Amino acid sequence: VKYGHIIANPFRHEVAAPADIDDDWQYVTMDMLGKLLDNAPTSAWRCRIALCRLAGLRFGEAQRLTWADIDWTERTLIVRHRGAATPKKRTRIVPMQPKLHDLLLAEYDAAEEGATLVCPGAPNNANRDLKALIRRSGIAPWDKPFHTLRKNCDTDWLAEHPVMDVANWMGHSPEVARKHYHQTRQEVLDRVTGQTHDYPEVLKAQIAALQKRLDSATNQPQSSSAAQGEES
Repeated sequence: VKYGHIIANPFRHEVAAPADIDDDWQYVTMDMLGKLLDNAPTSAWRCRIALCRLAGLRFGEAQRLTWADIDWTERTLIVRHRGAATPKKRTRIVPMQPKLHDLLLAEYDAAEEGATLVCPGAPNNANRDLKALIRRSGIAPWDKPFHTLRKNCDTDWLAEHPVMDVANWMGHSPEVARKHYHQTRQEVLDRVTGQTHDYPEVLKAQIAALQKRLDSATNQPQSSSAAQGEES
């Protein structure tokens, strides 16, 4: 139609089938992330894991990030791309959440004088090495470990921020985010339904009171007739 070869689109009345949603991947909690960071062998490993999970960077973007790309005042990262810009490959600004800011600041203070790269020394097989680190941390490994960390960041952001902003930070389209990066979290459902899991001490107290009643009933002396019934 655009170039005049036909006068009308023969498929204009067809309804496109909905795209399959890719949500079958591991959600990495902050507790799991903490274990990975605690067991990371080097500063570079801590930084690349944190940048993928908490800032949604691709592995290659984390490897190319320099300390000069961090704006400590604005708490943002400049993720640079060289060459012709595309929706997927372009320079973008990414916010740093407080946990990531504190981690990177500590690593910057400990870095050697004149250090340039945030994550120096790219491993030969990063995904294999990260899977080994996941196992050492007592966590069941998952497929595409670095890419999955990036997906986790997108999911967290989409639960709190407008999709267009998240797409700009992640460097992809909202449609790509919907199809491949978003996973509905239980916390989001609980927020809508009014359910809460924020009262463990109350639950512990209730369980302790119930256990006390059960123990008390168990330890009470049995009547002679009940004892004879048990013996029979």
